[in-house]
Amino acid sequence: PIYIAMGPGATTTVEDNHLAGGVTGVIAASTASGSISGNQLIADGTAIAIDGGGVSVTSNNIFLSSTEGILVNSALPAVQRNTITGCPIGIELNDFADGNVHSNMIMDGGVGLDQVPAGFAVSNSYFNVGTIMINSGGGVR
Repeated sequence: PIYIAMGPGATTTVEDNHLAGGVTGVIAASTASGSISGNQLIADGTAIAIDGGGVSVTSNNIFLSSTEGILVNSALPAVQRNTITGCPIGIELNDFADGNVHSNMIMDGGVGLDQVPAGFAVSNSYFNVGTIMINSGGGVR
């Protein structure tokens, strides 16, 4: 199941939830706006999936997602101050990222950031992560 879906055109705040075991914990449609903040997501496939640039993802605690902690499918969302622990991929950027993706802590995972666009500057914290970054061309940094 998907626990919380921010539909097309919705302006929503998803805050202070405890979600566990879904295919996706929270998903935001491409034209949604608002914020996903202060949630605890445990053992989801993907904890948070963002398809729109109008949704900020801040201060969430993500544990043991089986695919990735945060999936970004749009340019410019603010993805900041999240703690992601025990996920194969911390943040999947799909070649979408700019200076709005920073100050996240990624721990005990396989890859910190995946599909990172060329020229992306790293400003996150990593602890016990196998690979910090894989760029869109497949190169490891």
